[in-house]
Amino acid sequence: MTAKGIEGEIIVAGYVSFASGEIDRLQPQMQEVIAASRAEPGCLDYTYARLLEDPDTIRIFERWCDADALRNHFLNEPVVRWVMVLTKADVLSRDVSAHSVSGTHTLREFRDLPD
Repeated sequence: MTAKGIEGEIIVAGYVSFASGEIDRLQPQMQEVIAASRAEPGCLDYTYARLLEDPDTIRIFERWCDADALRNHFLNEPVVRWVMVLTKADVLSRDVSAHSVSGTHTLREFRDLPD
Protein backbone atom coordinates (compact mmCIF):
# COMPACT_ATOMS: atom_id res chain seq x y z
CA MET A 1 0.00 0.00 0.00
CA THR A 2 1.31 3.44 -0.89
CA ALA A 3 0.34 7.00 0.00
CA LYS A 4 -3.41 7.37 0.36
CA GLY A 5 -3.96 3.86 -1.02
CA ILE A 6 -2.95 4.78 -4.57
CA GLU A 7 -1.11 1.95 -6.30
CA GLY A 8 1.28 1.96 -9.27
CA GLU A 9 3.12 4.57 -11.27
CA ILE A 10 1.96 8.19 -11.10
CA ILE A 11 2.02 10.61 -14.03
CA VAL A 12 1.76 14.33 -13.40
CA ALA A 13 0.79 16.29 -16.50
CA GLY A 14 -0.53 19.71 -17.33
CA TYR A 15 0.41 23.29 -18.07
CA VAL A 16 1.14 26.61 -16.42
CA SER A 17 0.70 29.89 -18.32
CA PHE A 18 2.68 32.90 -17.15
CA ALA A 19 2.61 36.62 -17.93
CA SER A 20 5.00 37.70 -20.66
CA GLY A 21 8.64 37.49 -19.54
CA GLU A 22 7.98 35.39 -16.41
CA ILE A 23 9.38 32.14 -17.81
CA ASP A 24 12.65 33.87 -18.69
CA ARG A 25 12.80 35.44 -15.22
CA LEU A 26 12.08 32.11 -13.49
CA GLN A 27 14.32 29.94 -15.66
CA PRO A 28 17.17 29.62 -13.09
CA GLN A 29 14.75 28.40 -10.42
CA MET A 30 13.08 26.05 -12.92
CA GLN A 31 16.44 24.55 -13.83
CA GLU A 32 17.23 24.05 -10.13
CA VAL A 33 13.97 22.27 -9.36
CA ILE A 34 14.19 20.13 -12.51
CA ALA A 35 17.74 18.95 -11.67
CA ALA A 36 16.87 18.29 -8.02
CA SER A 37 13.66 16.46 -8.90
CA ARG A 38 15.34 14.23 -11.46
CA ALA A 39 17.83 13.16 -8.77
CA GLU A 40 15.10 12.12 -6.32
CA PRO A 41 14.46 8.44 -5.57
CA GLY A 42 11.43 7.28 -7.52
CA CYS A 43 11.57 9.99 -10.20
CA LEU A 44 11.32 8.35 -13.62
CA ASP A 45 10.90 11.54 -15.67
CA TYR A 46 10.59 15.24 -14.88
CA THR A 47 10.22 17.74 -17.71
CA TYR A 48 9.09 21.30 -18.33
CA ALA A 49 8.69 22.25 -22.00
CA ARG A 50 7.96 25.70 -23.36
CA LEU A 51 5.23 25.58 -25.98
CA LEU A 52 6.16 26.74 -29.47
CA GLU A 53 2.63 27.97 -30.08
CA ASP A 54 2.52 29.85 -26.76
CA PRO A 55 5.99 30.73 -25.40
CA ASP A 56 4.49 31.97 -22.12
CA THR A 57 3.21 28.47 -21.29
CA ILE A 58 5.10 25.44 -20.05
CA ARG A 59 3.90 21.85 -20.28
CA ILE A 60 4.72 19.75 -17.27
CA PHE A 61 5.30 16.01 -17.51
CA GLU A 62 6.49 13.90 -14.60
CA ARG A 63 6.58 10.16 -13.94
CA TRP A 64 6.98 8.78 -10.43
CA CYS A 65 7.40 5.12 -9.49
CA ASP A 66 4.60 5.41 -6.94
CA ALA A 67 2.50 7.81 -4.87
CA ASP A 68 4.98 7.81 -1.98
CA ALA A 69 7.75 9.05 -4.28
CA LEU A 70 5.52 11.90 -5.46
CA ARG A 71 4.47 12.70 -1.91
CA ASN A 72 8.12 12.81 -0.78
CA HIS A 73 8.93 15.02 -3.77
CA PHE A 74 6.95 17.84 -2.17
CA LEU A 75 9.17 17.62 0.93
CA ASN A 76 12.37 18.13 -1.07
CA GLU A 77 13.86 21.55 -0.21
CA PRO A 78 14.29 22.75 -3.85
CA VAL A 79 10.63 21.88 -4.48
CA VAL A 80 9.54 23.76 -1.35
CA ARG A 81 11.50 26.81 -2.61
CA TRP A 82 9.98 26.42 -6.10
CA VAL A 83 6.46 26.35 -4.70
CA MET A 84 7.21 29.57 -2.80
CA VAL A 85 8.55 31.18 -6.00
CA LEU A 86 5.36 30.16 -7.83
CA THR A 87 3.16 31.78 -5.17
CA LYS A 88 4.80 35.12 -6.04
CA ALA A 89 5.05 34.59 -9.82
CA ASP A 90 2.68 36.16 -12.31
CA VAL A 91 0.77 32.97 -13.16
CA LEU A 92 -2.19 33.49 -15.48
CA SER A 93 -3.56 29.94 -15.35
CA ARG A 94 -2.60 26.44 -14.41
CA ASP A 95 -4.00 22.98 -14.90
CA VAL A 96 -1.84 20.19 -13.49
CA SER A 97 -3.15 16.78 -12.43
CA ALA A 98 -1.75 13.50 -11.13
CA HIS A 99 -2.87 10.28 -12.77
CA SER A 100 -2.40 6.77 -11.46
CA VAL A 101 -1.31 4.28 -14.11
CA SER A 102 -2.68 0.76 -14.18
CA GLY A 103 -0.33 -0.40 -16.92
CA THR A 104 1.91 0.66 -19.77
CA HIS A 105 1.39 -0.35 -23.39
CA THR A 106 3.03 0.36 -26.71
CA LEU A 107 1.20 2.64 -29.11
CA ARG A 108 1.10 -0.25 -31.57
CA GLU A 109 -1.46 -1.92 -29.28
CA PHE A 110 -3.87 0.94 -29.99
CA ARG A 111 -3.35 0.99 -33.73
CA ASP A 112 -4.69 -1.54 -36.15
CA LEU A 113 -1.24 -2.83 -37.14
CA PRO A 114 0.17 -6.34 -37.08
CA ASP A 115 2.96 -7.06 -34.58
